[in-house]
Amino acid sequence: MSTRSMVAIKQKDGTYLGMWKHWDGYPSYMMPLLNDYGNFCSDKLAKELVQFGECESIISQEYLDTHKGMYDENELTPLSNGYYIYYGSDYPVIYESVDDCFSEDIEYLYVWTGRYRWAVIDGSAR
Repeated sequence: MSTRSMVAIKQKDGTYLGMWKHWDGYPSYMMPLLNDYGNFCSDKLAKELVQFGECESIISQEYLDTHKGMYDENELTPLSNGYYIYYGSDYPVIYESVDDCFSEDIEYLYVWTGRYRWAVIDGSAR
């Protein structure tokens, strides 16, 4: 079963620029990916990450190497930090509020605040 989530950038006007994500949205995977080994901790990489309206997953080169043939290479978008967006489509969406983000049937919202760290909001705690 998938754990749906969203990665979003909180903008200066209080809105959120977000990308819906289908797989692997649980915090034990996403927080280390975003804040630590994935190194998505810059405004540039946050914007690069949130370049689509939706995606299936965010995948490392190491994972691709150990799962050869599992992913269609035509559906992988490389990112400048060596990761890939799998099956990204559309354009990022502007959401008016956190509640608006959660209207997209997500369990977790990961927010880039511009302070060199990502934060997570658990939908079950709302």
